[in-house]
Amino acid sequence: MVILFTALLGIILKISELLERKYHLHRYYLSIPFIGSVILLIITILTKVIFHYSLESPFLFQRVAVTIFLFSIGFQISLFVNKLFFKRFVILLAICVALLFSFAFISYFVPQPYNFIMGDWFFAYNEDFIKLTVPSYIQSEIVFWGYGQLAIVFFLTPVFLLIVSKWLKKQNISNSMDLINHLYQEKMTIPFTRETAYVILFSFGIVVLTQHITVLFLYDYVYAMFGGFCYGLLAKTKQLKPDEKTIMLQQLGTVGLYLFIMTSIQKIAFFDWTRLPYTFFFILILKTIIVAVFVVRTVTWLFSNLSFSEKLVSAVAGWSFILSAPIVCMHGMRTAVNKHGAVPYILLIIPPIILWLVNYIHLALHLILLQ
Repeated sequence: MVILFTALLGIILKISELLERKYHLHRYYLSIPFIGSVILLIITILTKVIFHYSLESPFLFQRVAVTIFLFSIGFQISLFVNKLFFKRFVILLAICVALLFSFAFISYFVPQPYNFIMGDWFFAYNEDFIKLTVPSYIQSEIVFWGYGQLAIVFFLTPVFLLIVSKWLKKQNISNSMDLINHLYQEKMTIPFTRETAYVILFSFGIVVLTQHITVLFLYDYVYAMFGGFCYGLLAKTKQLKPDEKTIMLQQLGTVGLYLFIMTSIQKIAFFDWTRLPYTFFFILILKTIIVAVFVVRTVTWLFSNLSFSEKLVSAVAGWSFILSAPIVCMHGMRTAVNKHGAVPYILLIIPPIILWLVNYIHLALHLILLQ
């Protein structure tokens, strides 16, 4: 079953690539994983309705895909770590902390159960965090609403990027292209080398060994990111042509990311959306718009010296990060990078924050509030 599902995703990914290339859909920020997710959703719904069969992705497949992606991110981070990297990392982390406290404060003035929607529970949405902080009687509803928010943000991402890119261009912001753009070219083919096989086996091993170990939010993908970072430092130390390795791992990581996005968005097909009251849907839409305006204004105010590409990637990252899971955040950033050029000091700073550090701050905040 895993082999057949993998083959199906491979076919969908290739069809999505052909459609995107033929009709130049990147002009409208319709990315390959966006098209692939829509196709997979349609197939999943039709399979469910016609054949009464749930075409769900195997757990290990999805985890291995994201672990491969995070290994490549860790490797790339090792190449760009410097004072500027840490400076921006600290600034973005500080903004996250301020936003967490702001949402938690706002939720005190909103009646239940709307306080869960307007509060900080959806900030960098994490199901495991929900289980630790939300009362058991409302957990299933929060998960349901969380996927509702994820679906809204995912399908509005092309609209957000289209509107914000046009608005930023009117400001005549410099859009200088960095020399490292060649490292981030989008290719849907996996280079079959001995090194590629080692990365895949390493990722699979990490997933198998840590799938039941969730101490301190140290999940498989966090170990993978650290492993990739160490490997990158080793490559730099031994001068093993990091550019060539980065291109190879970038291609491998991109495929892993796209497969993870598609299988994650597929989950919304298994919810009974008739359960979602119109009131909650309206609030989620309203919150999405308010956060969009706030983020764009904040980015243009705080980061006025950034290039067009950096501002656009920062805006879509902040918007999707505040509202939903890291899945949509990485999708939005990658979509902007594919069209406007690589911005590693934004693209590579976000993953460590949204995948791990923000969970510590989030959990500490709630433990303090519960006392």
